[in-house]
Amino acid sequence: MIFSPIEQFEIFEFIIDAICLRSKFSISLSNYSLTILCFSGLLLLLGISFFLINAKVPTRAQLAYYRYLSIVRGIIQDLLSPQVAKIYFFTLVLFVFFFINFLNLMGLIPYTIAITAQFSVTFLIAFLFFLTINLTGLYYHGFDMLRLFYPQGTPLAILPLLVIIEIISYFARIFSLSIRLFANLTAGHILLKILSWFIYTLLQTIFAGVIGIALISILWSLEFFICILQAYVFVILLCIYLNEVLQLH
Repeated sequence: MIFSPIEQFEIFEFIIDAICLRSKFSISLSNYSLTILCFSGLLLLLGISFFLINAKVPTRAQLAYYRYLSIVRGIIQDLLSPQVAKIYFFTLVLFVFFFINFLNLMGLIPYTIAITAQFSVTFLIAFLFFLTINLTGLYYHGFDMLRLFYPQGTPLAILPLLVIIEIISYFARIFSLSIRLFANLTAGHILLKILSWFIYTLLQTIFAGVIGIALISILWSLEFFICILQAYVFVILLCIYLNEVLQLH
């Protein structure tokens, strides 16, 4: 499995045995959990450093961070109609964008595991936010939210069939959100790994090696922007679904 293109998505366990109170027990850690712990600590330190900096003139890092916030603000301004929603849900949308973007980019670092290329992770993220959106709709509209499943002006003859189709398509959003993120990240990382190994075999000649390094650098940059784009698309769809339950159309 050393040269397998799906090696980055494999979960390996590291077992640490210890003796405590004359009884032997095992503490099981995997590359998956270890990666999350390490980069969660790094993310926490970066967040604290941004908020502790109190400079009258913003640094370049702060300006980049403010630009990052303005992207989320633009999405909310364009896709959420109620003015109250633009204020209440800014933190939620910002957290989703920052969290998914961070996990996507983390998979590009060598010797890490691509967390968002695990379907169980993307499904859990999509399910939790889908549940949050629907609970929000029930809070604001109650059972009037069921109007989403039957469009106005529908003939009574096809109404039962249309309601079933609407319900199936509505709950299929969980799978569309999770599969879109999972499939794009998995395909991109596998392609990058395969081409990296192919270019490695070409390094026997200097000319082919220079071309190969330039090509892999371009592909890595492309995958970098794809990771950001997938987080952007996820947040856009999230705002569209949220606006739908708030406006009931």
